[in-house]
Amino acid sequence: MNKTTLYRILSALILAFGVTCIFWLLQKGVGTTSPSPEATSSPVTSSSSPVATTVGQASDQNLGQYSERANSSLTAAAALSGVPGCSLTFSFAPNVKVVATGGAITYTLTLHNRGTQTCRNASFSVYYSNNELFASATPKPSASDYYWAVGNMKPGATYTVSITTHEQSVEEPYQIGNEACATADNSADVCPENLVFVGDAAVPAAPSIATTPAPSVAPVASSFSPGAGEYGVWVWQSPKDMSPAYISQIVSNMKASHFNAVYVTIEDYVDIAAEPADSARTSETTSYMQALSRFVTAAHNAGLAVDVEGGARDWAQVSNRWKGYALIDFVSAYNKAYPDAKVRALQYDVESYLLPQYESSQASILSDFVAFIDGSAQRMKNVDAGFSVVIPHFYDDVIAWTPKFTYGGKNAYTFTHLLDVLQQKPGSTMTIMAYRNFFTGDNGTQDIATSEITEASTGGYRTKIIVAQETGDVQPSYVTFHGMTKKDLFSALTNIRTAFGPYANFGGVAVHYLDPYLQLAP
Repeated sequence: MNKTTLYRILSALILAFGVTCIFWLLQKGVGTTSPSPEATSSPVTSSSSPVATTVGQASDQNLGQYSERANSSLTAAAALSGVPGCSLTFSFAPNVKVVATGGAITYTLTLHNRGTQTCRNASFSVYYSNNELFASATPKPSASDYYWAVGNMKPGATYTVSITTHEQSVEEPYQIGNEACATADNSADVCPENLVFVGDAAVPAAPSIATTPAPSVAPVASSFSPGAGEYGVWVWQSPKDMSPAYISQIVSNMKASHFNAVYVTIEDYVDIAAEPADSARTSETTSYMQALSRFVTAAHNAGLAVDVEGGARDWAQVSNRWKGYALIDFVSAYNKAYPDAKVRALQYDVESYLLPQYESSQASILSDFVAFIDGSAQRMKNVDAGFSVVIPHFYDDVIAWTPKFTYGGKNAYTFTHLLDVLQQKPGSTMTIMAYRNFFTGDNGTQDIATSEITEASTGGYRTKIIVAQETGDVQPSYVTFHGMTKKDLFSALTNIRTAFGPYANFGGVAVHYLDPYLQLAP
């Protein structure tokens, strides 16, 4: 019996035992569970939805503590009806939309696991505006004034923090724009943003904290045609966990939605790569490749190119770079083994700015990130697949939320360094998370993506730039099309294609991600 078979048998036994215990407890009328050590001083929340704490309505003892599900039946419901896997939702809400000069702002941040599995090593970081000064937080940060190490979050668990800052206008325009990003070892990152206006500053129609901005300037469209460009979408289900029925369904959905590329995660292959180099690992790798080939074949038959994706915030650290390199080796071997079902590219999503030490070591951490991309691009030279990197919208020289630093003898911002190192791998792309549900105006998609596309197109570079939009249930509302319609999204995508189409290095658009996209109303 190999390791995989034994693991599946043990997992099935454990699951059966757990379900039996849950229903025994329900029959006995046991209604509470013991809280985690972090929750011993706070009441346990019984709601199965994320806590939306309003400043002034909750006592400090509620803030920043886990809700470990007071009722066993709610735990069972979360396991049976929740989103598969670890699935984080994260809200970041200010108590005002306009603050007086020198005034205070109180933010409520709520992190919730709506999934069916424990989120491992969850944490979040807050990136404050230059126009505000941190004052206090409940509970206190784990590091500096911006980082909270939450730890493992069981299905249904919620963690809430209250932060107070003071306005200090040091640069124009006099507005406070900030961001918070939550992550876990087995979850995609969730990064809500805020915009608060200062004093007598006029609040524009978009973006506004309290109102939903106009989604687009384009006429309402009933569909979107990418033309010759990319129209990609992310799928966060590992190929090894896809049944034939699931593959058939999502491929049919993507084809009907006119997507021409899909980015599917293979990050869990790293667990196989970490095993001893023996026959068991060889067998698991073979099985993984077979599962991937089934998905790729179905996608190709529907006219979809397939990129495989992986990454975590710490992959650029020297001790963890092997994880990315393991995916490179996997893609190289896979494309040789399955020449009729090749993947088009390997995509990295490595968000080093989420590391707890980032605030005090920005230049060195970003330099490590560029070095990791540089080393990966070198390794990709002889691999029969492209290379793609997902980045935030603030690595450029216009938004300048990150410092300039010297790499390879050149002093520049992160985006420029990335363009330089990707030159060595023809066919490379960068995907900008330009998440806004309106295109024009201050802080719109056009405003936060133009610099990157212009630099790539006018600097003699070969790397194409993909502009991504969000449809997930994240906050603030102006960064996502969640709750809006497909027509709204299509109009925004049309605006992006129309405005950036003439640029030589514009590569197309992408949608994050398939599940919430399909849930949008027509």
